[in-house]
Amino acid sequence: MAGPPGPMEGLHTALCAMRAEVFREVGPFNPDLRHTEAPEYGHRLRQRYEVRGTAAIAGVHDHDTTLRVLLPKVFLRARASAAEVRPGETLGGATARVLASGLVLAAALTSPLPLVTGPAGVAVPLVLLAGATALEAGTYRRVAADRGVRFGLRFALVHLLYQLTSAAGAAVGTGQRLWHRLTWRPDPTVGVPR
Repeated sequence: MAGPPGPMEGLHTALCAMRAEVFREVGPFNPDLRHTEAPEYGHRLRQRYEVRGTAAIAGVHDHDTTLRVLLPKVFLRARASAAEVRPGETLGGATARVLASGLVLAAALTSPLPLVTGPAGVAVPLVLLAGATALEAGTYRRVAADRGVRFGLRFALVHLLYQLTSAAGAAVGTGQRLWHRLTWRPDPTVGVPR
């Protein structure tokens, strides 16, 4: 799988490789899932195997060429993934990346704080953004080293927007799952003999 060398928590199915016998053993993607088939598949794969990143696989994933196409997909996938995860089940996703996305969302939510607290309130979203950036520092360094500092800065801005969208989708999906759990009532007719 493309990515930083070593073990990976997530599965990036846009660019990955595995032996045919491993694919036969793990089975195909779940066709009942629309936006969460990759995390679910990664979860099944990691039950049996270690997923590793390598620089030996390289490629371009180019069908999401604009933010107008990419961001709605990111939001829907994150929302669906959060809504479909059941208690006790984890579907992967790099812990640092998920935390970084949460920090970006928290920074966006706290950005109006200076209106209430004065100029000192600017520190809160800035510290949150600094934490998110530190968690993704390896990604930013790699991009800047491969493509140059100018591209790296553009990438950082787009990546922060991607993280914000992903975290917002996950928050909405989590809210939907919690609402469903709070409002779900068993059907009294199920299991009643006729």
